Order: sequence, then structure tokens, then C-alpha cells
Amino acid sequence: MAALHGPLMVCGFLGTLISLERAMAFGRPWAFALPAATIVGSDLLLTGVWSNGGIALICLASLMLVVLFGIMLWRQPIEAIEGR
Repeated sequence: MAALHGPLMVCGFLGTLISLERAMAFGRPWAFALPAATIVGSDLLLTGVWSNGGIALICLASLMLVVLFGIMLWRQPIEAIEGR
């Protein structure tokens, strides 16, 4: 369990909070699958039921969060670059 502390804190806790905040800002229903995937993936890692599935869900959610960031940057490039 000690080896899972770092990944669970970074991916499970912070990843869920960041993806939930971005999903709220984006406002599309599919974006809420990202925090759900990190929660389920973290639960799978924590319980040890299906560790590879938990890793896969967290990696998929991370990849989709990068895609979401790209979409948001494409929609509002000036505000993102200038920091408004």
C-alpha cells in the first residue's frame, strides 16, 4: 500500500479535482467522464481488485484531460496565452 500512496494522491485526488474543475468549466456532459474514470481507477488500485484496469482508467483519463485542455486552448487562445 505504501507504494500506491504517491500515485493515488497525484492521480486519484489531484487528478480528480482538476478534471472535475475543468469539466465544470467546459460544461459538456462527456467531460464528467474524466473525474469518474479517475475515481473508479483509484478505487480499483486501492482495493487491488483489478490493478491493471485501474492504471488503464487513470491513464485514459489523463490523456482525455490533455485533449480537453487542447480544446479549451483552441477555443480561447488569446486568454490562455496572455493569462487573463
